[in-house]
Amino acid sequence: MRGAYQMGLHRHVVRALALAVACTLVFAAGASALSVGNPPSKAKTGFTIAVRGAHGTVAVYLSPKRKLARGDVALGRVRIAHGKLKLKIARNVKAGSYYVILCTGKRRHLHCVASRRRTLVSATRIVAGEALAIGPPPTTDAAAAVSGAINSAQGGVITATGPEGTHFTLAYAPHAAQQGTQVTLTPITSLPGAPGKLLGGVEITPQSVLFARDTYIVITPRVAPSVREREGLTFEASGHGRHAIPIVPQSAPIVMPVARGAGYALMSGVNIAGAASIAHAASGSSEPGSGAYAGGYQSALAGLAQEAAAGGEDPGDPHSAYFKSVESLMKEWYADISGNLIPPGEQGDEAAETALQELFTWARTGATAVGDSRSNVGGQKLFSHEWAGMSDIFGANWEDAMVIQPAIKLVGKAYDRAQEQCANEHDLTKIEKVLSWARTDALLGHPEIALEQILACEHFTVKFDSKMTDIFSGGEGAPNGKWANDYTASVRVAPKVENTATFPLLGEAGGKYSETSGRTETITHKNNKECINESIEQSGAGATFNVDAMTVPNGVGAAGGGASITLNPGMPTEKVLTQATPSECDPFPLEVPEFSWFADWVAEHKPALISQQSFEYMFALTAGSGAEIGSIEFIDVPFSKGNATGKEDTTIKVMHSPASFNHL
Repeated sequence: MRGAYQMGLHRHVVRALALAVACTLVFAAGASALSVGNPPSKAKTGFTIAVRGAHGTVAVYLSPKRKLARGDVALGRVRIAHGKLKLKIARNVKAGSYYVILCTGKRRHLHCVASRRRTLVSATRIVAGEALAIGPPPTTDAAAAVSGAINSAQGGVITATGPEGTHFTLAYAPHAAQQGTQVTLTPITSLPGAPGKLLGGVEITPQSVLFARDTYIVITPRVAPSVREREGLTFEASGHGRHAIPIVPQSAPIVMPVARGAGYALMSGVNIAGAASIAHAASGSSEPGSGAYAGGYQSALAGLAQEAAAGGEDPGDPHSAYFKSVESLMKEWYADISGNLIPPGEQGDEAAETALQELFTWARTGATAVGDSRSNVGGQKLFSHEWAGMSDIFGANWEDAMVIQPAIKLVGKAYDRAQEQCANEHDLTKIEKVLSWARTDALLGHPEIALEQILACEHFTVKFDSKMTDIFSGGEGAPNGKWANDYTASVRVAPKVENTATFPLLGEAGGKYSETSGRTETITHKNNKECINESIEQSGAGATFNVDAMTVPNGVGAAGGGASITLNPGMPTEKVLTQATPSECDPFPLEVPEFSWFADWVAEHKPALISQQSFEYMFALTAGSGAEIGSIEFIDVPFSKGNATGKEDTTIKVMHSPASFNHL
């Protein structure tokens, strides 16, 4: 490997293999031929391996192939004790996938025996949270970018062409991603520090998009490299997280797995040599979203796939060394996911997203390496043979049992958690999470949740209490007395979920009078008699109180500038008895409706009036805390009204009052 791709790796120089191996080996009397057991699937600093047919010392090597060759890693001479060899691996050994080879004899009589299965050396590279290779960010060609909307029901393709003529086809199966998701393919023109020559690369955005089912990128360069010298890379837009990914082990088409938005590139002039291109640790932290284990396992599998394609191995042959190595790695990888990622993913959102990404990556990588019987995706023929390796290893129902069902459980717990946090902690930032988890849940095949249930947390109560008090000072021909009208409403506000995609917050309720009290009298003269004209409030009649629009911070339909409310209070009336004494002054008392509160409200809130026709008023609310989203008050506000003086006491409060929801 060359350049920045070897960051963090100690350069290892192995002595030329001497054909004369100095060792003292004494065959046990009557023992069977020398044989070596299989090593563990992963090796960190050492392991023990069984040996049959000999005792004494043997020379031990690590080799990407089952035949000893120059450049193989020499572990030195090791003594057999009770039929076992205890091996130590130096820290400067390149991470990779190796056979264990034992050699006896000397010079022309050298006799070597290899294990039937590889071991993945340097498992310390495959640990949660460890950094992957860091390189400079790629250079992209924005003019060549192509966007397309996901057709979740049918699957499909999105294609783009780089300036050098390389074609890119993103092929996805039905229900791979959420319906209508806009995905953009942007060709890249350079990938500084990458090994070999760039034949074509593309960024798939947004980075947040996850592909739950079969999704692959097909790269068709003007000149295709040989299978021995091609390598697939994936990376973040920042250049972080760079590591090898397997290419389907066939000459054409050139197909790589895609589980999420990221960069994907085809390189030439690269010889992985037995998975030695496994991602190496580098300084700094791993890119968010780059996965916990995928980098290491994908890199190891990339080397295996390249070697199998170069050697003409049948990837679907369950008896081949390639297949057995892939099987071992896929089982180890899944054990890491199920044991280390899924449990915390059931407790927290970020961990859930990591576990989901890892599950989908595991599935796509396995299908790439050994197949899962799907040769056609999105109308594109991707595999030259219909291999069924994942089904052979994990059973015909492997994807549903090992990927989709655990994913549904993760998503369900995340959905419930977001609803509960929103409701119990009044954390409206969780509403977008609720919507996102619900969409992912439906994508995975779970019955769709009604929007009313999804938006159960987006419910509020608007409390309106407005008291207008008028004091009349009297005088010749003028009334003397006091009116007090207290008009209230309690309105349940919830998203309107029919015939709209914006979910406006609306609500209505009947407003009512909590107080109608008052009496005024006016002294007049009629027929030389003093008449006292009285106006006495009897009762109040409420009106329909509408909340026509509302925004709340971090909720659905949230807008900048904080919470606001647009309301139409209706036109409540009071019944007022008008009469005169003595009776000769007015022999016909009347009970008539009046609009005292409404007249005062209209006069006082002209600046807030936004629609004269519908009497809509909009108020910006002061932010609250806890269950109180926002409020506005007009307390002890004086105003004048003809010969009267008035005072307003109005409070508008928006309280978070979520509805109940059904747990997933």
